[in-house]
Amino acid sequence: MKQLLSLLVIVPMFLTGQVVVNSGLTEEFSIVPGNSQNITVQLKNTSDDPRRITFTLNDYINDCENGYVYVDSILTGESCQPWIRLEADELILLPRESREFQVQVTVPEDFDGPSAKTCLFMNNTALIDSIQQEGMIQFGIQIRYGINILYNNPRIAADIDLYAQSMSIDSISDGHAISISLMNRGNASTTFTSKLDILDNQGNTVYSSNSTRQSIQPLQCRTVSFSAKNLEGNYEMILMSETKEGKIFGFTETLNL
Repeated sequence: MKQLLSLLVIVPMFLTGQVVVNSGLTEEFSIVPGNSQNITVQLKNTSDDPRRITFTLNDYINDCENGYVYVDSILTGESCQPWIRLEADELILLPRESREFQVQVTVPEDFDGPSAKTCLFMNNTALIDSIQQEGMIQFGIQIRYGINILYNNPRIAADIDLYAQSMSIDSISDGHAISISLMNRGNASTTFTSKLDILDNQGNTVYSSNSTRQSIQPLQCRTVSFSAKNLEGNYEMILMSETKEGKIFGFTETLNL
């Protein structure tokens, strides 16, 4: 399996002089094998020049240390790249033009895996790669924006398992920063929130905080972080994580702050 070096730039919503993608970083769907679903990508050229957009598909694996690792191929059954039909391989956006780009995903009727994934890259370049201006050559800059496409098979029971695999505690000016890395050892994607409670020796809650909602894919890691202020001594920590399906996962640890 060959790994590809990839620079993924997340384009700000109102970046001047470029094309912005007014769509989420993840498109998740769940349909019965044998059916199709369309994904609509919203594009807008914010510049006063025409821009060329090319579309490519790349598979990837999740690595807890390196994040997304893009590869030329992954194991058969883990990629939904062959299921995807793009409206076009490239298009031209006129100055200030907005338009929709259609992606059709057709799940094979005989697919019996729990999930599959791939990534749709939108490569934004100048219509003319180099422009002669006042005796100088200005090269067009390419911005790459990626949308992860995730499929969960409704025929397969979703197995989500959030496992707390590591924790770190760092001192800050007025307390401690606590970070816990959670890994999804299951076979399906989900979103989750976490709540951290810190109790003293009498069982009283001295600190409580909720994390923002995050998405997590199979074999992917996410970190939840909290700032526990003005705490010194021995405490008991309880982390409760709840998925959108209502499954709850707990983690406890003794803290020596």
